[in-house]
Amino acid sequence: MSAITNIKNWLNKPYPRPESYATEVRGMLTAGSIVFLLLFLFRPFGMGEHQGSVLFMTLGFGVITFLVGILYTAITRLLLKIQKDIESW
Repeated sequence: MSAITNIKNWLNKPYPRPESYATEVRGMLTAGSIVFLLLFLFRPFGMGEHQGSVLFMTLGFGVITFLVGILYTAITRLLLKIQKDIESW
C-alpha cells in the first residue's frame, strides 16, 4: 500500500466518540480555556485598546465557546440522537 492510501484509509475512519458526557464536557472546558488564554495573553483584534476590563471580555469569549460546545453536544447527542461512531459518519 502506498502512503497516500494509508493516509486516506486513516482519514476515512469514523471520528472516535468520547466515552461519556463528562469527557465531552472536559473537552469543551479545555477549548473554552484555550480560547480565553489565547485572547487574554495576545489581545488580538485591538482588544488591548478596549476601555473596559479585558479580563472579563476574554473570559466571556471563553464561556461562550464552552456553552456553544455544550449546546452542540446536547442537540446532536440527546435531541437528534446523531451517532458519530458508525462507519457511515
